[in-house]
Amino acid sequence: MKFLVLTVALIAAAQAVSYSVDIKINNQDYSGTGGGLYATLIGSNGAQLALGVLAIEFPQSSTVTVNRDFGVDLGDLACLVLSAGSEDAVLLDSVSVSSDGSATTVSGDNAGDIWISTDTEEGVLAKMWCA
Repeated sequence: MKFLVLTVALIAAAQAVSYSVDIKINNQDYSGTGGGLYATLIGSNGAQLALGVLAIEFPQSSTVTVNRDFGVDLGDLACLVLSAGSEDAVLLDSVSVSSDGSATTVSGDNAGDIWISTDTEEGVLAKMWCA
C-alpha cells in the first residue's frame, strides 16, 4: 500500500507544471497594497486555472515573483487576469507570466496607470493581459 501511495505521489510530482508570475508595482505614492491580488490563467485552449491569492503584500516600487506548481497543464498561455483582493487599491507597472509547459509568455504594461481595487470608484475590479 505504501508503494502505491508513493508511486501516485511521484507521478503527480512528475506531471506538475510550474507557473511563475512577476508583478512590478508602480513607484507612485500609495501604489502598493496589503489587500492581495487574485490571479487566473487562461490557456490557448480556453481552459482556466485559478492561482488564488498571489500574495498579500505588494510594497510600493517592488517586484513580486510568485511560483506555483499545479497538476494542470494549460499548454500555451493565452491570458492573465488579476483581480482585486480588497478596497486597498494597487497600481501596477507591469506583469509577466510563464510556465514550463508553455512556449509563450504573457506580459504587458499597465497603460494608462489604471488602479485595481474592489472599490470601483478608485479603480477597476480586474485587468486582463493576453499574448
